[in-house]
Parts: sequence; C-alpha cells; structure tokens
Amino acid sequence: MPCEICGACVGNLATHQRSQACQLSAQINANFRFQCRKCGVFIEKMGQIRSHVCGTIWSDPRLKEYEIRVATLEKLLLDIKRQSARSSSNVSEISSEEQTSKSAIEIEQEIQKTMESEKQKSSQLSIFQNKKGALLEIEQPEYENRNLDLKTRIRGLIEILKKGDEISVSGENRNYLLGTMLGEYLDISIGRIPDRVIQELAGTFKTFFATHLIEKVKTDLFEGGLVDSCCKPEYISYFNVLCSKFDHVHHFNFQFPMLVSAFEGSIVDMFSPRWWFVPFSQFVHHVITSRLKPMTQSVKNKEGYLIVYTKEQNGWIADPLAWNLTEKISTLLIDQALPMFKKFYRDVFTDLKFRPSWRIDKDLSGLIHLFRNIEMAIRFFDLNHLLRVEIERKCPREDPSLSDDVKVPFSMLEHYQLCSTRIANKVPPLLEAHPLEVIFDDISDQDLEIYTKNYIQELSNIEMYKSHPKFQKQVSTEKGAL
Repeated sequence: MPCEICGACVGNLATHQRSQACQLSAQINANFRFQCRKCGVFIEKMGQIRSHVCGTIWSDPRLKEYEIRVATLEKLLLDIKRQSARSSSNVSEISSEEQTSKSAIEIEQEIQKTMESEKQKSSQLSIFQNKKGALLEIEQPEYENRNLDLKTRIRGLIEILKKGDEISVSGENRNYLLGTMLGEYLDISIGRIPDRVIQELAGTFKTFFATHLIEKVKTDLFEGGLVDSCCKPEYISYFNVLCSKFDHVHHFNFQFPMLVSAFEGSIVDMFSPRWWFVPFSQFVHHVITSRLKPMTQSVKNKEGYLIVYTKEQNGWIADPLAWNLTEKISTLLIDQALPMFKKFYRDVFTDLKFRPSWRIDKDLSGLIHLFRNIEMAIRFFDLNHLLRVEIERKCPREDPSLSDDVKVPFSMLEHYQLCSTRIANKVPPLLEAHPLEVIFDDISDQDLEIYTKNYIQELSNIEMYKSHPKFQKQVSTEKGAL
C-alpha cells in the first residue's frame, strides 16, 4: 500500500508512518509546497504526486525550476530512506527543530546547486536544438508536420510541387501524396465546414492543375492517390466540378449531409454548386427553412402581403415578398450555373442545339435537376412562389421585435400582380425571354410551342398562384400618394 506522506509502498502503513524515514519526509513536506506542472494544483504531501490526476492543462514559465525542485526532493527522500534502513534502532534522537532547520537548509543548497548546473546544460542544449531545428526545417517539409491542420499541409505540399520537387526524402511521389491528402480532407470536411472554405481550396487547385498537372503521368499519380484515399466518389466529382474539371465528373448526386457548423454567411453565400445539381426544394428545406439554424422568418403586413426576414451579417433584414432573395438566387443560377450546363451539353453534342431527347443521354441524365433549377430561375415568378409558400408555411415570425409595418414597393407589386393575372388567364408568366431560348442557341418554333403548351398544362393542373384580393386597394393607395 503506498504511503501518502512519502510515496513508499509498504505492507503495514501504520508502522511505516511512525518510522524515522517517514517522519523526515513529513518534516520536508512542511517546508515546501508541491504544485502540479500540468494543471497547477497544489499538493500537500510528496507521496500524493504520483497518484494525482490532472484536470485542465496549465503552463507556467517556472516549470523548469519546479521540475528541478521535485527531482531533487525525490532524490533526497530516497537517500534518507536508504540511510534509515542502515541505521540501528538505538540512534540518539535529535531535536525536531534542529533536524527540520538543518534538512531545509541542506535541501535548499542542493536545489540551488542543481539549478546552476541545469542552467549551464540548458544553454548548451539550446544551441544544439537551434542547429537541430534548422536541419529539421530542411529535412522535414511543412506538409509532414502533423501538428498543422490538413488544409495548411495541403497548401504547403502544393508550394513544394510548384518548385518541381516531386520526390520526397522517403522516395514517395508527392503528386500521389497530394491526392491522398486531398481525399482525406474532402472526406472529413464536406458537410461539416462551410462550402465557401472548400471552394477557396478548389480555386487553389484550379490554378495548380493549369500550371503543374499538365503531364498525364503526374495527373494519373494524383488521381491514383485521390482514389486510394477511400474518399467518396461523389465528393471527388463535386470537387472536380468546383475545379471546372468537367471531364472527370462521374457523379451528380451531391446530396451531402449538412451540420450546423457548415452554416456561415447569408442564404446566398451558402447556395454553393453542391445545391445546383439537386432539386431546389432541398436547399429550401435544409438551409432556407432549416430548424438547425433559422435563416428566415415571415409575417404578413397590414395589407396581407408576406414580409420575409432573412438572416444577414447585420441581423434580420426585411424582404417584402422574398423578392430580393429570389433575384439574388436567380442571378446566381443564370450567371454561374447556366454556363456550367452549357459546358456539359456542348462536350456531349459539340453544339447548343436543343434536342428533346437530351435527358435520356447517359452522360447528361444527371443534369436534369441542374436544368430544372436554371429553368426555374428564368421563370422568375415560379421561383419566387416556391420561396414564399415554403417560408410562410415553415418559418413564421418568432422574434416579436420584427415589425409587420413594412410596405411592399409599388413596382414590385405591379410585377407581382401582372404575373398573377397572366396565370389566371392561363398565360405563362414569362415577361422576358423564353427559358429554352436562354439556355440553348438553336431551337425550333415547334419545340417552343410544345414547351409553352406543357407549361400552361402544368399551371392549370396545379392551382399554385392566386391574385391577391387586396391588391387593387393597395395600388389605389400607392397611386394616390404619388
């Protein structure tokens, strides 16, 4: 059983604590305070040091002195035990006061002596460590430092490859290592960190691919490492999309999980390419109307129109009829997703002529959701209606400080009512260009008629839109104020 006073393991604890060695340890304990070098907790007795369990990590510049003191005390206690074992039981007793004073003085002198010698050793050791550190910087590249995060190590490896140093000290090809590290990063990051961070890394790789991975041998080594990393194929395809390597894309099913940690920025900021290839309703469900982190709230104003509040960096911003949100998403899809679709389509057919059977092509069948989202963005009112209905249904106002005294601008109401009227008259609410004419360069009048007929049939079967009953009153009020 260990003694909590001196730390010795004995069979009879009561007899041991009455012995001279244990009494001397108690006297030493009374003159010094022991403090844990990790968590800073003060320990009353020397024997409790080994059984102490640390809590939080603690650091102090006096750790070296503390370690010397503890080591010296342990050495002196061990010497006392050895002397006590050799001495007879009839040793003349020394007064406890003299013994305590003498022991404390001797111990302090021993500590000072040890500290001076350690100081000399440390000065020599620091010179050696500086030389060793300089050698390690040369021998061990940054990407091999396990203390750095994976993204930093990947960037460090890219910088080495840009210099043309492709073979590591161990003989491994660094193009292959880059592929394995990227696969590991994608596997642990997608869905857990903001998509913006992954897009920034993809921008670095896009430049790297154009300047370095030109030769087929290098590309094959990199892709071999990416496959051997056991990263999910859809993650690899998604990263290739971000890097505009469309000929390497084999999966368009980007329905990745999304944690709260991935929410960052506004709704538009989070509308990354991963959502362009899935039904837009999924983005509405997982982000816009998410319960993980509310991004929208809605309330009706005094005229009965929906006022949507969106979460921005500056707080909650009022957006009547979710019109501004619709415009931003629509612009993003038309400006960025549409060129991507055209690129895929042109790679298969070498032109942008509309073909009614393009959806059944094996290389383009995975782009149907992308096409539908672009189509909805061009059919602006369809997109706006979907947003308004879902936000109103799932995200009612929870913050009472959000005002319902917000008017809808007259120009916005005019556009809203015009589209509603066209739908009521079974006319497609296409106020500008036809969707197929925007997406394709060559389309026949017959195909346009078929598309319009199907659109009208879709509107008549689903009572999606209704003209607001209070619109005329609101318009009269607005006109009277002008």
